[in-house]
Amino acid sequence: MPHMILPQPGSPENFMNMLGGVLPPNFDTIPAPDRERLTKGNVFAAQRGILRDELSALFKSMGRDYMAGLKELIMQLYDCPAYLDSNTNNRGIVVIRDTALSILGAATPAELSTALTVNDWHNGNLARFALLTPEVDYATRPAQKASIAPDHLVVRLRDLHERLPKPLLPGEQSDFSGWSLVANVWDYCFAYEQALRAMTAPDSALDDRLRATYGRLHVQGLKIAICLAALDWADSSRDERPIVQPAHWFWAQQIVETWRASAHRFLHDLAESEETRLETRILRLLNAHPEGLSLRSIYKHFRAPRKAVMETLHALEQDNQIRRVTASPDGRPGPRPDLYCPKY
Repeated sequence: MPHMILPQPGSPENFMNMLGGVLPPNFDTIPAPDRERLTKGNVFAAQRGILRDELSALFKSMGRDYMAGLKELIMQLYDCPAYLDSNTNNRGIVVIRDTALSILGAATPAELSTALTVNDWHNGNLARFALLTPEVDYATRPAQKASIAPDHLVVRLRDLHERLPKPLLPGEQSDFSGWSLVANVWDYCFAYEQALRAMTAPDSALDDRLRATYGRLHVQGLKIAICLAALDWADSSRDERPIVQPAHWFWAQQIVETWRASAHRFLHDLAESEETRLETRILRLLNAHPEGLSLRSIYKHFRAPRKAVMETLHALEQDNQIRRVTASPDGRPGPRPDLYCPKY
């Protein structure tokens, strides 16, 4: 179903246009197969997904001036608003209906650590993503000798896609009240939310960067339960519409619990990557200056926070990888600074 994949957004305004079903201005000049794909996918304008081989590029772009507003837009789309409009310079009013955006991407912790900021943890940006990392013992699994496509899952997803009612075209009127969510799991969802809430109490030992993630895990669980119920509904024609049963919720909660553990690993991998990279850079700098450098010279060279450099230098000194000496007299009054030198 390639028509369900969005083209890469070039700007927030361009992104809004695509979600609103506005075809690109060069639509008439692109190859026929691409026109057919865009036309077919335009029916599902706001229900398509984004695939990124390097997800860090998406987060990096959020900090650029010409992409201002993209982060806030993606955060808003997570709640799947039924109606959203935007007044663009080129297109005027663009209306987005029944948003259900999905984003799937991959990146290394080292690259993500350069793209993310502390605010991405606290403002809920990362909390809207499932932060999936390899489990600790993944290396013990035997390597696959061949790539096996999950054909059965592909068939199920295609069947679901074809059974669901198509979104309304501009000007069409229809009553979708019969497709409103039916879920017999609210008590279970509320209990899980309260358990997570207790874990985020102000006096808890939870890392502050994970509090927003914990606060949205029950929402992710409900979304997974809906997906599971929809797949079961597509496999059978007994019900008129998907119904989220307790079995769907309990399965979804187990999945989300693996995501919760994964978020902790992700945070650890990011921190470890940052520390390791700074250690490597400092060692390389000191090897190039065997006479030694002061703390001020080192953190000014990297334009890094003084505290982070101090902690890294202390760790390297404790590990006996560098040594600290007192600078030789230079005739100037005042105490002589400490210098950090490579350990030979």
